[in-house]
Amino acid sequence: MIGRSTLSVSRYLGALRAQSMPAELYAEGTETMAGRHAMQPVPSSAARPQEAGYAEYAGSVSATRSASDYTVRILPSYPGVKVPLEVPYVLWQR
Repeated sequence: MIGRSTLSVSRYLGALRAQSMPAELYAEGTETMAGRHAMQPVPSSAARPQEAGYAEYAGSVSATRSASDYTVRILPSYPGVKVPLEVPYVLWQR
């Protein structure tokens, strides 16, 4: 069985709620592996102490790829609206 790696990130969202700003881990897909993996907001009681306005997200990916293959993408969520992968207003963590 292939192992899993858990990755986490903390980001400043100001007054926005983490539930309205979904996060995903993205890597170039391969023939056998998808390139997008959802991350879940970590409840503040479970997260390390955060300054006001920060949110922590965590996600799990296959351990067959290096963590450096992934970048985090956080984007707004609004019912019925889709965000293209390459929209110029999405800032990628590098």
